[in-house]
Amino acid sequence: MKILRFFSSLFKRKKTSSQKALSTKEQVLSNQLTGKIKYFNQRKGYGFIEAENIDSRIFVHLTDLKLRARVGYKVQFDLEENKKGYQAKNVKSL
Repeated sequence: MKILRFFSSLFKRKKTSSQKALSTKEQVLSNQLTGKIKYFNQRKGYGFIEAENIDSRIFVHLTDLKLRARVGYKVQFDLEENKKGYQAKNVKSL
């Protein structure tokens, strides 16, 4: 067990002060991306956005919407990463 810890410690990179500042749980990745609402469930309060320049679907919660969400609406949003993946914040209509 001690040998395993020793070898794993050799391969870990030490974080600089700038890397420590960036390693928070949620990081703002980009400002003002655009996309379309692909799915939204009003009753459950969540949905997904398909961004124009990102391949994966992006989760959006009702509390982050500045509009009434409808499938097909073009939107502008900020992108954040959390422990479960990407999430849209400050979603506005175009």
